[in-house]
Amino acid sequence: MLGSDKMIVVRELLVRRAMKKVYVLIGNYGSGKTELALNFAIELLGADRLSEILLGNTFFQPLIAALIGLIPNCAASVLLTEMYLGGALSFASVIAGLCSGAGIGLMVLFRTNKKPRENLKILGLLYGISAFSGVIIEIFTKLMA
Repeated sequence: MLGSDKMIVVRELLVRRAMKKVYVLIGNYGSGKTELALNFAIELLGADRLSEILLGNTFFQPLIAALIGLIPNCAASVLLTEMYLGGALSFASVIAGLCSGAGIGLMVLFRTNKKPRENLKILGLLYGISAFSGVIIEIFTKLMA
């Protein structure tokens, strides 16, 4: 009887692990569409217009960049880096956006953790610390210039 209990536990663990893998694969499939949409926005608007939308050269730019970084895939990181290299984002904004980028980790968190308040606290901390870091770096670089 003890053997069958162990088999049930092993089977449940394997099923749970397989479900997580399927969820991650589905999430990655959806992120390709997001990446396509972000690239389309860059091509359609252009770097200059996108810089205006992102409040170029203001202290609020890291706040918006940190929001973009929360998009759950690597397209957001590529977008932020391309915009920085194109001169549309400041260094502080790139740091804020890349710090808030957790990849698909946020999708997994919201899917597996059944405590919505705890998830929102984690999301808020991630955004708050990332945005705060970007604003501090922005202030520091403006003072040093």
